[in-house]
Amino acid sequence: MATRLAGLRFGPWLGWLALVFAFVLPAVLSWQRWTDPLVDVGRQPYVAWRILEGDRLYLDIAHVFGPLAAHVQAAVMALSSVSLASLAGFHLFLIACFALQLRGFFGWLGGPSAGLGAAMSFLLLCAFPQYIFQANYNFVTPYSADLVYGLMLAMLCLSLVLRCDAGTAAPWRWVAAGACLGLVVLGKPEVCVALLAALLVAMLRAPQVARNTGLLWGAALATLLLAFLAFLPTHGAAGALHAVFAAFAPVGSMGASGEAFYRWVSGFDAPWQHLQRAVAEFGVVLFFAAAGVGLERLARGSRHAALALATVLLVSLPAVLLYPPVQVAVVQQGLAFLPLALLAVMVVILRARHPQTPRPQADAWLVLAVFALAMLLKILLAARLFHYGFALAMPAVVLFFAWLLAGCRREDTAWWWRRLPLFALVLGLTLAHLNTSREHYAQRTLDLKAAGDRLRVFREGKDVRGPLVQAFLEWQKTAISPQATVLVLPDAAMLNFLSRHAAGTRYYALPAPELAFHGEQAVLASLAAAPPDVVVLVDQSSALLGRFGEPGYGAEILGWVGANYTPLVLFGEEPLAGKGFGIGVLAHKIRTGAAVAEQR
Repeated sequence: MATRLAGLRFGPWLGWLALVFAFVLPAVLSWQRWTDPLVDVGRQPYVAWRILEGDRLYLDIAHVFGPLAAHVQAAVMALSSVSLASLAGFHLFLIACFALQLRGFFGWLGGPSAGLGAAMSFLLLCAFPQYIFQANYNFVTPYSADLVYGLMLAMLCLSLVLRCDAGTAAPWRWVAAGACLGLVVLGKPEVCVALLAALLVAMLRAPQVARNTGLLWGAALATLLLAFLAFLPTHGAAGALHAVFAAFAPVGSMGASGEAFYRWVSGFDAPWQHLQRAVAEFGVVLFFAAAGVGLERLARGSRHAALALATVLLVSLPAVLLYPPVQVAVVQQGLAFLPLALLAVMVVILRARHPQTPRPQADAWLVLAVFALAMLLKILLAARLFHYGFALAMPAVVLFFAWLLAGCRREDTAWWWRRLPLFALVLGLTLAHLNTSREHYAQRTLDLKAAGDRLRVFREGKDVRGPLVQAFLEWQKTAISPQATVLVLPDAAMLNFLSRHAAGTRYYALPAPELAFHGEQAVLASLAAAPPDVVVLVDQSSALLGRFGEPGYGAEILGWVGANYTPLVLFGEEPLAGKGFGIGVLAHKIRTGAAVAEQR
């Protein structure tokens, strides 16, 4: 078997075919199934649409993220159409480009097999998945496009920097890398911190980087200065400065519920339990690595015995990990070893550089490991691919695949035997994640149509939200004036976007952390000064974030709504009452006639 495996050297055409397959298959299986009907992702197209309508970010729209994604998506809509489909098409193009960039970069690092493994692991495990009930955690319709854009820009920046030959690289490469760094600052802070840490290590390890820091940082500052000047005419000096660094403003200002939520995200809600699992899983990885050494030695004396053992591993391990209860545990907890694995990679690189590995490539592995580890900080003790992990763990997963396949040589049969147990483990983990996504895709069979968009959501037996959202969207076409303002509470801007109704206030989304950041009194003052024509209450409770209307989370706002609005129509159960999902529509007691058609 080792001889056969050693002969499987990917030709160029076979590599391209595998890459196309890894893009097309998950894209087709997940087609129009990327988006949750209510949660998270609706904010981004809503903000982009409002920018096209003339609203100003941070002044007319209380945005708590950086300006990068909002303006990129507004530009995409301006060039195509105001729809989720236009954004999805743009993101599919970015996914294809990013996969090609990963293949080239990691191919330079570890050879053609490493490059192909990096690109395919991104496409199969990170680009299109749905590992939990809610969608949005994919690169097509991400919960945060700032995170996705920033991650792509950061990887491009590192590629430009690390592949520069000492003293011979054209200056444009450093300028382009600096521009990428500046754009990352306009996105998500976690990507910015990880990129800065990686660049610091690059400056310490790579002489060519240290010699060109002037161009790099100069281009980054120039990019930020251009962004400042773009906001200056409409926002003033203080407002423009805030816009440039807006992504960093909410850090540490998300209230008690936000702190509880992010403790769960990071795993610090139960640190010792998560740490023990990480150590145990890393022990399993080390065991399979050691088993590879044993398998290689066995192959020297009894090739048939080694072949039989390898076959058992490649068949039985994936089968075990696909067993439903095990599969659930694997997807939810099975990648906790990633931080420790990255630390091990860094130790290996620092202590024993392979004599056949050129110094630039060895330094690049170290820099990428630092970047991947820093990207995991937000989920450090609970590393996984589901939820935020689809992006935060992506560099670590890609690096792990590329590291496993680096140095693949046709004539080195011992190389294949030593890695075969790890291949079996990785194959099982991959199939468990892919099968979880497939199961979720298969249940999203209900069409939700509005404003030229079509979403595939869970059928009624699985999730009542889709049918009720469709009922609301059909009703509002004739019941609510197109010019009416509609505030959706606490956080379902997807309804605003799909119905094309402005919120009528700058506070268009009020999940618990953002309400704590804005301040409830500020929101109340804005609502009292310009009350929306219609308020829509959508049931969205969370064990971590709380239920809107409870003391400490929107109780005063909900009281104000009760005093100034009258119930109009109800879809499903009474929202925010703990009775089940529902959408309640309320009209302003004074302005009802101008905004809402008479209900018979």
